[in-house]
Amino acid sequence: MQSGAEQLAYNLHLDANRTEIWGDGSGGTSELSSLVRLPGPVYSWLYPVYARILSPAAVDAKSYVDTVVIQLSY
Repeated sequence: MQSGAEQLAYNLHLDANRTEIWGDGSGGTSELSSLVRLPGPVYSWLYPVYARILSPAAVDAKSYVDTVVIQLSY
């Protein structure tokens, strides 16, 4: 996450306890996947994602933003 030149390092997690790091399955990360059988009715899924800042940071209190890119394969 970034605000001007200040940055906060963080991980996205698949569980509320923040033990499974969301990633591509490499380097200790876990993939998120689901099986959908087609044809069928329209499906909708919600996947909660949890974040944690990696270490206390010496940055100003203000808004920080980032963009997360997700690849969907079907």
